[in-house]
Amino acid sequence: MTQTPLYPVIRLNQGKEDALRRFHPWVFSGAIHDAAEGLQAGDTVTVTDYDGNILGTGFCESESIAVKILSFDNRKIDEWFFLPSL
Repeated sequence: MTQTPLYPVIRLNQGKEDALRRFHPWVFSGAIHDAAEGLQAGDTVTVTDYDGNILGTGFCESESIAVKILSFDNRKIDEWFFLPSL
């Protein structure tokens, strides 16, 4: 079953998902195929592979590192995300 993204989507070019699947936390601007309109630095996004499979949740940047991944799944990023687990 395909998950519904929680945030606007950034879709990667075909074959550019390997680094994220190895848990590398950066998405470079050259790896992006397309992105939701109106995204700005600091926005939370869902990153998918070319086929729409969710690879992670992160936040946009406006530099060559276009997304920094916070979680390698489809996760809500709120104040609870940043609390230490006990």
